[in-house]
Amino acid sequence: MLLDLFINNKITAFQTESLTPFIIFITEIISPIKLLFLSFLLLAFLAYKKRYQDIFFVSIAIIGAVVLELLIKALAQRARPENALIETSTYSFPSGHATLAIVFFSLLIYLFGKNIKNTFIRWSFIAGNIFLILLIGYTRIYLNAHWFTDVIAGFALGLLWFSFVIILWKK
Repeated sequence: MLLDLFINNKITAFQTESLTPFIIFITEIISPIKLLFLSFLLLAFLAYKKRYQDIFFVSIAIIGAVVLELLIKALAQRARPENALIETSTYSFPSGHATLAIVFFSLLIYLFGKNIKNTFIRWSFIAGNIFLILLIGYTRIYLNAHWFTDVIAGFALGLLWFSFVIILWKK
């Protein structure tokens, strides 16, 4: 796709020897494996708070996102950009980082945002989570680990799945 090639070529202008290690750190600290670990911590916290229905909700949201992302990757089998700054072993489309970021951070907003009474803190919490989602997407593009459309598709898949789970959950 022309847009993917254009963005892939232009992002190299932003790559620097001093910024790249920081971007790698960010992409690794919020990797799908780390987000799954954070999901287990979230489940443990919800168990501690005896929020058993939320445990089921979080489990369905996370497991479903992982399964959908892996299934679509297997079907699409899209190659990653050849000029990646990090080594990756799976297919490119959709971005698992982006998919899980949307689902995980949306879960945090959904489960805890409404409980924050202070308006400034609540909006800061929401903005912080949205920033992390966008930052994860940016790191994947910056590192040429994904095409731009892989990240957009990951965001769309995560948002679609999360919305579907909420609609089912409310019924």
